[in-house]
Amino acid sequence: MALTRTHRAWSTLLFAVLALGNGLIADGAYARSRSGSETADSDQSVQQLLSDERADDTEAAARIFQLGGGAVPALVRALQKRTNVERASLALLYLGGPEERKVVRQFVTTEKDTEKKWTIASFLAGALVEPGSADKWGFLESCVKAYKHEGQGFASFSAVLALGINASPNALQLLQSLGPSAQGSESKNDTVEEAGRAVEWINEKSSSKAPTSGENGSDSDQIKRTILHRAFFAADNSENLSFEGITFTEDGTRALVSLDVRGGNKDPHGYQIMLRKDSGAWKIMGAWFSWAA
Repeated sequence: MALTRTHRAWSTLLFAVLALGNGLIADGAYARSRSGSETADSDQSVQQLLSDERADDTEAAARIFQLGGGAVPALVRALQKRTNVERASLALLYLGGPEERKVVRQFVTTEKDTEKKWTIASFLAGALVEPGSADKWGFLESCVKAYKHEGQGFASFSAVLALGINASPNALQLLQSLGPSAQGSESKNDTVEEAGRAVEWINEKSSSKAPTSGENGSDSDQIKRTILHRAFFAADNSENLSFEGITFTEDGTRALVSLDVRGGNKDPHGYQIMLRKDSGAWKIMGAWFSWAA
């Protein structure tokens, strides 16, 4: 899948989830008691947004995102029933925690449809900024190694975004495997070029401390500073960046950012970035390439 067409692929993502239990919930950051009326209201809102034909999939998923973790059970049920699965899966991976990613990972492993498998892999890869286990590191490595294959490039690109933000020695090693020698005499490859930018940024990264909760400014201001400090694809393009929108969950603990890059050496393009507030500080938890002109 060519990156110049990913804005179309983004709106047609199709996730199929197997063996989901009714008890599946988001991670502890969202766990809270809810009355029956609150649950019913949340479920109704989710169903309305899933079926709203006036909104495109990305817009509807962002509106579901605002509801927060209370939307997760309804999203799981929608996937079980295979109802509006594009929107439901997109919103679930924005909102979900380790259990939701585990389910999607299981599906990627067992799916026989190659196109569907790598479409889902691309979205999951972008959500693994903090892999946390050998299996998840191995998954990112498998995505990186697929950069040459038709239909798998978007998964490789998503993995590069996550690894570049992670910026650990393990991430750097994987990114370096896509260095100039990987390009060879082949035609221009977007994933290899993005990996090169990530490697350069990690090696030259400033020793200044990351933004903390003690800094002044609104949540939106802190989020923008965090992205400029932690997202390699934004660090050198600050004069060309446009924060098109910041959407918060109902409880204010997560944010979904639409970032456009216009001007510079590349054609106009955009990213979706998901952040979580942890001990008062915003952390990037996922990043995805969303569109290109």
